[in-house]
Formats: sequence, structure tokens, C-alpha cells
Amino acid sequence: MRIAACCGRDLRAISGVPAQTCCGCNVPGLSFTGRHTAIRGRIKKVSQPVSYGIVAGLLFFGACAADGLTATDSTGVAFDIHCNGASCSTVPRTDETEPTCSGSRTPGFSFFLGRFIQLTASCADADGSWGSVQDWGRPAVCAKDTDCPLLLGSTYECQAGLCQNTNVDKYPPDIIVPDDAFLLCVAPVPRDDTIHLQLDAHATISAEVDSACGADAAPDSRCTLPLPDACLQPL
Repeated sequence: MRIAACCGRDLRAISGVPAQTCCGCNVPGLSFTGRHTAIRGRIKKVSQPVSYGIVAGLLFFGACAADGLTATDSTGVAFDIHCNGASCSTVPRTDETEPTCSGSRTPGFSFFLGRFIQLTASCADADGSWGSVQDWGRPAVCAKDTDCPLLLGSTYECQAGLCQNTNVDKYPPDIIVPDDAFLLCVAPVPRDDTIHLQLDAHATISAEVDSACGADAAPDSRCTLPLPDACLQPL
């Protein structure tokens, strides 16, 4: 199972994840380490509120380029993104099922930036740090470049119906790594089918990723394109 990682402190029970899951990261570089649960999976990052200007492509609560932005995910849900100083809120325009968060953590939504804009459910702590699970994220989709918001100084353009990072040196168009493959394979699945970490749905998606990337693939492994038919394609 692809699960949330911890960031600087123990967030192992962010969503009832088994306690044997342990991990950590270093702020401000956000260099994540960790080990997997008994159910194999790739670790998902957790953001911590740090100064603006942190390495883009990993989180975030952070300053957006402008207020009143909108992005739509692959399930057709539109999100309004509003910024206040150094933080952004991500709010779906329709009633969406939120994750079950442990303890006093608050369920909601946020986004990650990388090759794709990932709109994801999340569990947040009172201090603003939050975590997510790969099963909860969906990529932002588009029909034209203006459908892709400018966030944290990262520029995205519409390619193959997906908001894709314009930094092709960092994100070569013909290369897909396992985490991005998972995002594209979970993309067509309704969020309600994965929001509670349903194992059947997770196993199906993981099998698709494994067929393209190989079982136990390293995070920087290159996956075979095109991806399985059930997944969205990056090209």
C-alpha cells in the first residue's frame, strides 16, 4: 500500500496506517526516507509548513502565484485554490468524500506539484503540516494551457489532456517514473473507490503499475510506455 510518510515527527497514524510504518524527512530540504508496510508500496510525502522558496515539486502549503485559481482533476471535480500569505487552501466545488483521519487530524484537500499537478485528499494537523496517500490523489486535467494554474512558480501546460510541467529537463516527456505511473493509473478511478484505502482497488492499480514499471521498482525507475490501457497516457 502506498502510504503517507512522516515529516520530522511521528505521523504514522495519519489515517489509521499500521504503526509498523516508520519514516521521516529533513526540513527544509524535504529529503524523504522510510520503509514500507507489509503491503508493498511507495511512500507518499508529507508537507511541513516551511519558508516559501522551498524546493518545488514536492508539496504544498505555500504561496501561490495568484488568488482565485481553479484546477479540475481527472474525475471531473473542480477545485478552487485560494492563497493567504504563505499558505493555500484547496476546496472542491462539490461535496466530496473526505478521508478518515486519525486523532485530531482534520480531513480536507490539498495539492502536490511535480511532473503533474496532483489534487489530493489530505489529513492535516493543527500546525499546518499534512499528509496524503497515493490512492487519494488525482492529476489535474485540461483542454488548453490556461486550464493549468500557475502554482509556486511552477509553470504547467496542457499536454495529452494533462497539466504537465514545462521543465522538460527535469521531467522529460518520454520518461515516466513509478509514482507518476500510479497517479495516471488511479486517475480514472472515482475517488470514493479509493478514499478509504480499499484494498481491491489498490491491488488493481498496483498491478497495472507493476506491469509497466516492474515489481519493487526503484522510485527513479523508468516505466514502459504506453502504460496499460486503463491508465491515462502522458503522451
